[in-house]
Amino acid sequence: APNRWVMKDARDGRVLLDRAPEGDKDAEFTEVVVCDPLHRRYLLLPPVPQDLAKANPVCMAYGPFLAPPGDEEAAEAPDTSFRVMWTARCEANMVAFVFSSSSGQWRVVASQSWSDLFAVDIELSWGPCLGGRHYAYGLFYWETSCRGMWLVLDARTMGFSLVDIPCTAGGAGLDTTIVEAGEGRLGMFALAFVGGVYYLHYTIREADNQWKLKQTVSLRYGYWYCILGATDAYLLLLKHPDNRSSEPADCECLSLDIKTMRLARVCSLKQWGIDAQIYTNFP
Repeated sequence: APNRWVMKDARDGRVLLDRAPEGDKDAEFTEVVVCDPLHRRYLLLPPVPQDLAKANPVCMAYGPFLAPPGDEEAAEAPDTSFRVMWTARCEANMVAFVFSSSSGQWRVVASQSWSDLFAVDIELSWGPCLGGRHYAYGLFYWETSCRGMWLVLDARTMGFSLVDIPCTAGGAGLDTTIVEAGEGRLGMFALAFVGGVYYLHYTIREADNQWKLKQTVSLRYGYWYCILGATDAYLLLLKHPDNRSSEPADCECLSLDIKTMRLARVCSLKQWGIDAQIYTNFP
């Protein structure tokens, strides 16, 4: 039987799903489809061309995700254009395979070598490990295994770079996410667990490039929390009773208004919901 479709990302009213090719569950590149749920239409993307894949031997392929349209796509079809990106860690550098709805084709962009990018000799044969993906102001961020260093991909220029975000910016959090703090400033939420209580620390990078703690929110005692994701206005949290044997129906999804720092209940979840996606920016 065909493998099951799995939701990977959502952006601008579209949802991206993928599945392993039939008979090849260990494939580096999966089948990808972009759906428009409101208009009930979808596009099955062509596979990444073999010549591109062979020219950029992959050590670790990360899942596909949606990206804002580039200038070319937006000029041709501002309401229907999109891009899909697929980042991969190679032995020498980082690459991104990019699909454009305008051209209907894949292309590849590559970073500098690991040693040039980090300006040091990192003792990792395949480069640093990457954490979860974050997005703000047209930039994608990944925390790396090199402490305090984040890999950045500019969705406009398709260039890779590094940014130094001190570990103290997140308050030594268990779970972190980057957000748009307004006025071009970068913000970071960090979930911390201290003395049996979960806290959300919110820090902002000011004009002097220093990270300053803006606010700390204590979360209700007796529950387990994790960060599900963020938009330009809200942070999404998963809340579950600290008794792990509780029924999945006890899970709740909460939203935090980034401007007012007010928590609100969004819905109940029948499943853990770790793979839930925020679906916004639709008519």
